[in-house]
Amino acid sequence: MSNNSLLSTLIEPVSPVTISMVPETIGWQIIALILCIYLLFIAVKIVKRFRRNRYRRAALNELRQLHVNLQFESINRSNSNDLQQLNGVLHKLNQILKHTAMVAYPNHLIAGLYGEDWLKFLSTTCDRVSFLSSHFRVWQAQLFKGNEREENNASCWTVDDVSQVIEYAQVWVSHHKGEC
Repeated sequence: MSNNSLLSTLIEPVSPVTISMVPETIGWQIIALILCIYLLFIAVKIVKRFRRNRYRRAALNELRQLHVNLQFESINRSNSNDLQQLNGVLHKLNQILKHTAMVAYPNHLIAGLYGEDWLKFLSTTCDRVSFLSSHFRVWQAQLFKGNEREENNASCWTVDDVSQVIEYAQVWVSHHKGEC
């Protein structure tokens, strides 16, 4: 009983006043506003870069798919259909690069380029790869020759050669200096 009488005389403690986490002075409010504006600016910049590079992602996806198809089918060099398939891959690769370049640069600069001029353009717009070797010259020459020599042109290509050209194209798409 004596314990109960002691408890009845206890006074309930008063809770302290809650402290607001909102800055009360104008200086902190200005700093918070500047920080919010800066973060918004960074977010907008990231979104713009993401949208601006959409064409690169699309081209890289096409190149990856082309590379996967090439490796998956393991083209047999003895069959003429396989030679035509290699030729088709090389044509598709050129189309992907040309389309990517036409998105990144003014069309009037790109549309008329082919052969040596096209290879020079690719090499000058990306410091990481050079398309000026004889291997790439053969590729471009093959694209613009008639069908009568198509088999002879394709016969100099192996799956590894085409894979190397695709890898160079992937590097170019990823790292070219864009004007857009």
